Amino acid sequence: MEPVTTVLAPPHQESNLIQEAFAGNREAFGQLTGLHLPRALALATGIVGNRLDAEEMVQEATLKAWKARDSFVQSRSFFPWFYRILRNHCIQFLRREKLRKTQSLEVQVDDATSIPVLADRSAPLPEELVQSSECGELIGTAL
Repeated sequence: MEPVTTVLAPPHQESNLIQEAFAGNREAFGQLTGLHLPRALALATGIVGNRLDAEEMVQEATLKAWKARDSFVQSRSFFPWFYRILRNHCIQFLRREKLRKTQSLEVQVDDATSIPVLADRSAPLPEELVQSSECGELIGTAL
């Protein structure tokens, strides 16, 4: 992974971009988020675990931030507000992924029937256990 370098914009440049961006200027908002892109990518990568998902999370969080720009208090710093949106979006993503990776404990045989799946597929079926137990008793009796 490439090292992430953060280039901070001069405070007056960022405050000008904040004023323009939150007045509705999309280009200024893009420049503002672009100033924080390396840091946002590094943080998102740390949360979700890979760069591709992190890039997607940053893009989606940027869109969410644009839509929620009315909730930003302009007297405060931009990045902590944006980071909170990004972090929450990453956490939601991880929750969805966890749910997606879980498996059903049943397999659908046909439209009306489903059977439970054994956790250990190499383990004998219950019928096989009963049969081997009965065979063992018969052999014991015969001996």
